[in-house]
Amino acid sequence: MPKNRQQKPAGGQVRLRQRFFVSGKRPMFLYSGEIHYFRIPPRSWEKHLAALVEAGCNAVSTYVPWSWHQPKPTLIDFSGRTHPRRNLIHFLDLAAEYNLSVTLKPGPYVMAELTDQGIPPWLTGSHPEILARGENGSPWGEAFVSLSHPVFRKAVARWLTTVSRRIVVPRQARRRGAVIMMQLCNEVGICGWLRGGGDYSQASLDAWFDFLRHKFPSVDMLAELLDREIGDFRDVAPPRGACTTRRDFVLQRLWHEFHRAVYADHVVFVRNVFRRNGVTLPLFTNIGGWVEGRAHDFLTNVTLLRRVPAKAPAVFFGIDHIPESIGPANAHDGIAATRCVDELQCGRGPLYSAELQCGSREHPVQPYPREMALFYRQCLAHGLTAMNLYMFSQGRNDRGRGTDGPLFYWYTALDYRGRPNEIMPELKLLGRWLHHNGGRLVRSTMKPSVAVAFQPYLYENEFILSRLRRETLLDAAALGIRDPRVLRDETLFDGVLRILTLQNISWELADITTRTSAQLSRIPVLIVTSHDIMPAETQQRLADYVRNGGTLVIFPGIPRYDLDFRPCRILADALGIQATPPLASSRVYMPGVQDAPVNSPVIGLKAPHSRQLARTASGDAVGLEIRIGRGRVRFFGFDFRYTSEEHPSLLSAMIGDIPPADPDLRVGGDIYAAARRLQDEYFVFTGNFHRAPRTADCIVLRRRDGSTLDLGPLRLPPLTGLILPVDHRIGRGVRLLFAHAELLECKVNSRRRLQLTLQGPEEVPGRAVFSLRDKVASIRIDGRGLSPKQHGGRLEVSYSQTGQPQILEISFASTR
Repeated sequence: MPKNRQQKPAGGQVRLRQRFFVSGKRPMFLYSGEIHYFRIPPRSWEKHLAALVEAGCNAVSTYVPWSWHQPKPTLIDFSGRTHPRRNLIHFLDLAAEYNLSVTLKPGPYVMAELTDQGIPPWLTGSHPEILARGENGSPWGEAFVSLSHPVFRKAVARWLTTVSRRIVVPRQARRRGAVIMMQLCNEVGICGWLRGGGDYSQASLDAWFDFLRHKFPSVDMLAELLDREIGDFRDVAPPRGACTTRRDFVLQRLWHEFHRAVYADHVVFVRNVFRRNGVTLPLFTNIGGWVEGRAHDFLTNVTLLRRVPAKAPAVFFGIDHIPESIGPANAHDGIAATRCVDELQCGRGPLYSAELQCGSREHPVQPYPREMALFYRQCLAHGLTAMNLYMFSQGRNDRGRGTDGPLFYWYTALDYRGRPNEIMPELKLLGRWLHHNGGRLVRSTMKPSVAVAFQPYLYENEFILSRLRRETLLDAAALGIRDPRVLRDETLFDGVLRILTLQNISWELADITTRTSAQLSRIPVLIVTSHDIMPAETQQRLADYVRNGGTLVIFPGIPRYDLDFRPCRILADALGIQATPPLASSRVYMPGVQDAPVNSPVIGLKAPHSRQLARTASGDAVGLEIRIGRGRVRFFGFDFRYTSEEHPSLLSAMIGDIPPADPDLRVGGDIYAAARRLQDEYFVFTGNFHRAPRTADCIVLRRRDGSTLDLGPLRLPPLTGLILPVDHRIGRGVRLLFAHAELLECKVNSRRRLQLTLQGPEEVPGRAVFSLRDKVASIRIDGRGLSPKQHGGRLEVSYSQTGQPQILEISFASTR
């Protein structure tokens, strides 16, 4: 492939502007692919970069493993003098020749399924005191260190200083092939989550005592909180073993909070090293946590970095999207990951999927191209403004250096030798779509219909509720509280979020511990899955939200304690609600919902001046609506795990009326749909997450001016997604009202001719509807004449789709 295949971006230098990247002044979608030069022979680098350009990508991303480039304390090699695959300079020069912007990820941790995680063995071998340790004093492993240890930090500073001065700074202002952003370490805090335990090394213990000194003005305050005598902060050892008492619970909460402080300090430390050495680029750190294709624990990993925005507000967060396979059971997972990171960033910075699945690190887990293409489009529909295909290229590990054997990743776009795999056509098609639509897509918006409360304190317990360790140290029964995992994973994640998604109700996650009362007041409907424990200030904030006019839908219980496990009934008192002893019934009834199964226990409710919404078979009230101030509360004493046909109807009845979103999209049938708006234009994502064809009887979009446009009916093949163009301005007074295909290109060939490139599945009948002012002389599809229907200013074209890009040409009659 000739090296000028990738055209120079209009306007020159690529840089970040708030929510998206720009080339010069022109908004662009960053479409990147991950290529590990250190796992590919240098003679093949150009072949892999050329294929990346052929796929339509405009950027390349790679780790820069510290352990690979600094094999000895006194040797750092970026030129390949000790090994050809260490010639990072040549790889970056090749990227520049192909005009690919570059994301560099120099660690110190890179993970990347390297046995040393990117940490030089000579460092941990000569300084074993820096190793992180478990409760019994044993090291976590040879590559896991205490992030705050001064010896580790000194070595990290030397490494990153060299990377900054020799590699990054000379390349950050280039107009072609510049380094445009950098990652600060990788998935900070994930090692503790993976182990299900904290760091008990001496360096960590010293930092723990310092943390307590800074958090509590006096030892007496800590002694009162823990209800024990304390002579010195060093008397308070970290928690060990089961959590069965209030004191255990509070100490565990502090232990988890301490680790989050360490993670934030580590991010700030790495950021400062870069900034001191002249790096001016945007900086991010990635968040992982998908387990077997599910994102439950991704939300836990988000909380690991909760302290970062306050200490380093300019640092944004990359998102892992690793669904493995797609279906109705996890159609909401990717949305939840994106929404949670957007909330963590407080709406600042791009929404960047730094690891968007393209292949698999496990050979038996095979993702299929069509379902990955569906997932990519769903991610675009829900706000991504940049994505990195992970992995674009397969790699080969040196002997003993790969945790999963000689090969790194399978089913990638390119194999180790540079041969394309079956997903490559889907990536090319997506690249063409993004080339035409990406600049507008990144500026489009979607206003959700409802907000669902994100409660971080339900997730900040990874050491005592470890999914991967498959054991729990939290004895919820002994503490007299609900198991937080049931509430957050079953009730919230796989109940509320799954049902809202499958019912085509747009939603956002709202962190009720950080959003101000003013911010909450702009939410018309807020759903809260409430636990026995809720911070006092959060209880007050929810009470204020209702008084100020909000609709609060809250279940299954009334908060009884604050975050320190002290009695706290601020919300219950404000709402005037009293709970009766648990009821024997496990069935509830609401208008239109009969005999719906729910979890036990079910709590009866009482409140003055309330209206009954739900009852048991014996008539006990288990759902009430209460008017307070200018707002209302819909309180329910039950929850459910989504297993029954009645559950979607039950949740709809619990929420009640939902104000229309902007844009407002109504769908009849089994197709998922979501809409984004840019001024008067729309991108309407349609997706079939089932393994059989599904139909939408109607898809009705309410426009900005209040008028409606019916896009249906539409029947999609299994595991298929389309982003339909709606109300797109084409030229010559022509507007594409909608098409049952994706718009890849639009050309005005002359004053009398328009040419559109459309692509849709061959199983879907082609349909394109236009609004125009001039009379049409002829219409052709791939050179064949069509007989369109034209009624006044509306033109409708029907044709057969081939599954490949097709050229639709419209010629207008002469106006003379």
